[in-house]
Amino acid sequence: MSEVVIIEGPILFFPNMMSVYLKDTSLAIDILGRMQPRTRQTFLSLSNAKDISVPQLMGIMATNGIGISLKKGSQMFGGIFLDISRINHSCGPNITWIWNRYLFVNIVQASRNTHKGEEIITEYETLDQTYADRRFELERKYNFKCTYDYCTNTPATSDHNRAYYTAEDTMDLKFRHLSIILLASLQVQDAQLKAADLLQYLTRGLVTLTKEGIEATHAQMYYVYLMQVYGLQGDEKNFLKWGFKAILMYTGNSLYRLEREIEQWIGWMQDPKRNFPHWAILLE
Repeated sequence: MSEVVIIEGPILFFPNMMSVYLKDTSLAIDILGRMQPRTRQTFLSLSNAKDISVPQLMGIMATNGIGISLKKGSQMFGGIFLDISRINHSCGPNITWIWNRYLFVNIVQASRNTHKGEEIITEYETLDQTYADRRFELERKYNFKCTYDYCTNTPATSDHNRAYYTAEDTMDLKFRHLSIILLASLQVQDAQLKAADLLQYLTRGLVTLTKEGIEATHAQMYYVYLMQVYGLQGDEKNFLKWGFKAILMYTGNSLYRLEREIEQWIGWMQDPKRNFPHWAILLE
């Protein structure tokens, strides 16, 4: 998990409103004319899922553009990446990517263990959508149906599981964690039971996310609170196990921006018994 698969810069980037101007044939010709012959040939071979009435350049850019920003909080641009654009969709992806605006590259990383010869796959649509909504959006935007097992063999409980376990509120988990700490000062045995219940809930959530193939994009807070509950129990092995998983997920996922939290977790893991607050308070 978290191994780098591809590091790639865009061959071109454009404002999100660029499509308004691409009806200007001269602009399209100018853009293509500035490319090296091999780059132009590869670019023109990228998929174009748009209607035949849409100019080819505009269709390719609209189909393959990936959102990037030039500075924090600035407007979003679309970037064309020749290799990353060829990564196919699955409703259970095995990679994530993060845009590094300082290096001006997209860094693609493995989000779970993969087997030799296994295809690298990503998601084109938000994975907490219902099965029907995902299929509708994929057909509407890209003219295909997902044929991976996560879509073709979807269990009846899939929509509920995705919605429930991806919508978990961080504040709720934080409250449950803090309530265990407070209860431990009054009645350790009751706090131990609450901790066991929380561990069971977190584990069940991870199992469900993994079964759905979406642990790569939604499991981080489960990892974080597994780490913290094991810290309250004084279980150093599991504390480190889940802490490392949380950090690896952060580094490979552009959804998370938790620099301060990461520094704190690293500090805890360097010397759990000394640095983690309330270490082993559930031990009698």
